[in-house]
Amino acid sequence: MNCCYHVNPLIWKRRQVMKRFRLITAVLLVFMCAVAVTWSPVASAQQKLLPVNPAVTAFLPDLVVDDIRLDKECRVVVTVKNNGPGTLRDNVWSVHTPKSAGVYLRINGKPWGGATIWKFDPSKSLQKPGGTATYTSNLKVSGSALIEAEVDLWNEVTERNESNNIGKEQLLCKAVAGTVTAAPAPLPLKLLPDLVVEEIWLDEQCRVNARLKNHGPGALPDEVYTVHKPESAGIYFWQNGRRWGGATIWKLDPQRSLQQPGGTATYTSSLKVSEKANIMARADLHNEVVEANENNNTLTQQLVCTDGQVSGPTGVVPGQLSARGDLTVSITRCPSSVAPGQELGDSFLVRARSSFKKPVNGVVIDLVLKKNPMYDVPAPYAVYDPSYSDGVLLKGGRENISFAGPGWQTVKLNGTNTIPADIAPGIYYLGAVVDAGNNHAETNEKNNAAFCKIRVVGSDAGSAVLQEDCVGFNPQTIQVRQIDGRWKIVDGSHWVFDFGSKKDE
Repeated sequence: MNCCYHVNPLIWKRRQVMKRFRLITAVLLVFMCAVAVTWSPVASAQQKLLPVNPAVTAFLPDLVVDDIRLDKECRVVVTVKNNGPGTLRDNVWSVHTPKSAGVYLRINGKPWGGATIWKFDPSKSLQKPGGTATYTSNLKVSGSALIEAEVDLWNEVTERNESNNIGKEQLLCKAVAGTVTAAPAPLPLKLLPDLVVEEIWLDEQCRVNARLKNHGPGALPDEVYTVHKPESAGIYFWQNGRRWGGATIWKLDPQRSLQQPGGTATYTSSLKVSEKANIMARADLHNEVVEANENNNTLTQQLVCTDGQVSGPTGVVPGQLSARGDLTVSITRCPSSVAPGQELGDSFLVRARSSFKKPVNGVVIDLVLKKNPMYDVPAPYAVYDPSYSDGVLLKGGRENISFAGPGWQTVKLNGTNTIPADIAPGIYYLGAVVDAGNNHAETNEKNNAAFCKIRVVGSDAGSAVLQEDCVGFNPQTIQVRQIDGRWKIVDGSHWVFDFGSKKDE
């Protein structure tokens, strides 16, 4: 007997619709998963968005390469520092991936490798602002090599400043005593240039200007001017943390004023400031020039443009601006005695005063040590040397300040201000020099230095603090003179006291 199974056409049709629905749903789920993976924030380090809100960046860390050197075995050693003001998050140590924040090395332009922070800094020394950690690599240098170190290569850490993660040093491995090595042919001594952003200011149209200087001791290579490409050495601006642009050296300096040591060139940009802005300028952004110092290419200034008043370097450009104010300085609370090699830090007080009605930016303060309380007029830059010479710049003894208007301000002393270790015992004068380098035209260039008397003793002697101003002079040459209608006590060209019109005092 034959049996036939009859299916209701309506039921069969519903089953077909359900099968198609399930198929379409499955395809959509696969597509959504693929999109989610493709657009995941962790899919690429390049997709990370940096905060531009100043209220946010004020609490972010800032990782920099503080030092690159060789140890006794000629291995590359790198010191990393958290410049703050924020702390590093715990996941820098707790999350272990190939892209974890760390230090990565290149030798002569070729990638070598590196190490993650969680590996070479297990004690979390870098976490707090000001903290440092040292990475000793297995990379050995033979002879001379250009070493480039970059911290946080994959931008895993959101930082206050993302443009200062790279450091470069030309390192030389010298033969260790007692080791027999073949004597190589002597290499010609090559002096390297050093590009710095010397000052940033606004012109009368509130356009951002910057002055580049080659600190030397070497000259810029011809390729800086003859090879034209997007990465050519130049100057680049950031406004309130956002990159703006800039110009190459071959374009802004066709006369090659920068090529020789001590040369300068000025770039007038089309970037205009409305009211107030933080401007950062960086020379040689792409590290095309091998320099004597790769860690001084950046300068940041807060510029103000309101009611036609600009924060320009008053009197810097001859023929354009004239001196309409004066800069003076004082130094107090100096230790009465110091030892060779002693770090003074901020144990003394330096204050500077501006009488300019307009803002004045980029005022250089030099801290020097002299055998007499006299300084050249106009005041030149002091020169640092670990050995003592008259007028030597203390180690860490150069500061930069800006004035929003007339008045006094205390100079923050950030350096170690170290007394030279080879200085002989005796009487010296610790000096503060305002407008070192004479970048600002003033009504009076003869009052830019102030001194206090100190005694250099043996390294085991203690130090005391003087609470009053110390003004040095030579009693055999001191005079009372009337200058421009004002009674003054002078020692040669140095004004010791000013009594105005009160001669009897």
